[in-house]
Amino acid sequence: MARSCCGLGRLALVVCLVALAAGPALARMTVEIVMPDTDPCQAQAGAEVGFGAIAYVDGEETPPGLVRFEWDFGDTGTSDENPTGHAYAEAGTYICTVVAYWGEERAEDTVTVQVGK
Repeated sequence: MARSCCGLGRLALVVCLVALAAGPALARMTVEIVMPDTDPCQAQAGAEVGFGAIAYVDGEETPPGLVRFEWDFGDTGTSDENPTGHAYAEAGTYICTVVAYWGEERAEDTVTVQVGK
C-alpha cells in the first residue's frame, strides 16, 4: 500500500488536498426586514412607521449588539438604530433599505412604503 509522507493513503491524501483547496468555510450573512410585516407597507404622511430587521449568520439569528444596521428610508432620511421609526412628510412611494454589517460581511433587504395623504 502506498503511503504519503504524512502517513495517509492515496485516497485520504486526495480528500485532504481537495478540502484544503476549497479553503475555510465562510459564514453567510442575511438580513430580513420584519417590521413592517407587509410589502408594500401602507402609511399616512406625517405618521411614524416602525421599522425593524433581524440579521442571520449561517441561518442563526445574531445576538443583539453584534451587527450594525443602517437604514435609508428613501426620502433622504436615515437611521443607525434597530428597531427604528420614520415619518414620511409627503405622499408617494418609497423604497426603504436596511444594510446590516457583521465584521466583513454585508447584507441588505428592502421594503416598499406607499404613503398616502
